Amino acid sequence: MLEAETNFLENPNSIWNYEQLPYHDYVVFSEGTGRNIAPLGNVSASSESDQLVAENAVDENPTTRWASLKGLPQWIQIEWNEKQRIRGVKMLFEWAYARDYSIQVWNSTTWVNQLIVKGNNEYEKLHFFTQTVETNKIRIYFMNAPAYDMVSIWELKVYSEEIATEQIKLCIPREGNYQFFARVLKNPQRGILHLKVDDVLFNASCYAENSTFKWLNLGEIYLNQGEHKIGVGATGNVKLDMIAVVSTKGNIHVNSLEELFRGDSENPPVSFERINPCKYKVHVNAETPFILVFSDAYHSLWKAFLKNGTEIPSTNLYYTVNGFL
Repeated sequence: MLEAETNFLENPNSIWNYEQLPYHDYVVFSEGTGRNIAPLGNVSASSESDQLVAENAVDENPTTRWASLKGLPQWIQIEWNEKQRIRGVKMLFEWAYARDYSIQVWNSTTWVNQLIVKGNNEYEKLHFFTQTVETNKIRIYFMNAPAYDMVSIWELKVYSEEIATEQIKLCIPREGNYQFFARVLKNPQRGILHLKVDDVLFNASCYAENSTFKWLNLGEIYLNQGEHKIGVGATGNVKLDMIAVVSTKGNIHVNSLEELFRGDSENPPVSFERINPCKYKVHVNAETPFILVFSDAYHSLWKAFLKNGTEIPSTNLYYTVNGFL
């Protein structure tokens, strides 16, 4: 079991961020913008103010910025040695934001407007093109900046259509077939989760008509013993809680994680009432010891109380949920 927030957030420039959801512990989320290729190009600007040079806007350091001199128009551009397939741009303005500007691409002869923005009053702007654009130069041309009659940007990001994945190293103890599952939030606004195992890419839709957490079956691959690279990425909005790596024997295929935890013995009958989000009343008929599984994200504050008042603490079961012996 790989907790997303403890495995895919080590990189300070990660494509993932984290948040805490009620009753579901921490998850990581991504806008699924793609790979930022701005640092790979040569940046220049119409003007620079003191030490606030153009390179500061593409250094992936949120504490440095570019600032133009006073007077409009101004521009900042990025040029690559080879053509890139670009799907969008993101700008994080300082107080000196631009109200009217255009995003332009070079067509080998002249600049062509890809997007024209008027009346902007936001400091953070994300723009996706209607279709991928192939070019070796992109320019942001600023026409109006009423606050200070100049423009200043903390970060300028240019996203290619290449899927960006945040990678970790995973040691496989023995060779064999391995299946991968992901616990994600599915709802109408969700995108596509990408799992990359070495050079093999698996994709799974996070769309559902109703909002709910589900385990997705991502796929199966044969892995040799040793170290492998596991990466997760996104197209569109994705919220990820956990990745499960399952080892299977021979040609055995597991359709869901529930199949892994089915015992041969008959389970005692269990029924319950949900009093409120923090309290459940459970009825069990059992003559031998057993583990009661509460399928909510594990938290030490969940406790079980018998009729006689005996308190039973929660045990972290399967690295995921609450178990009570």
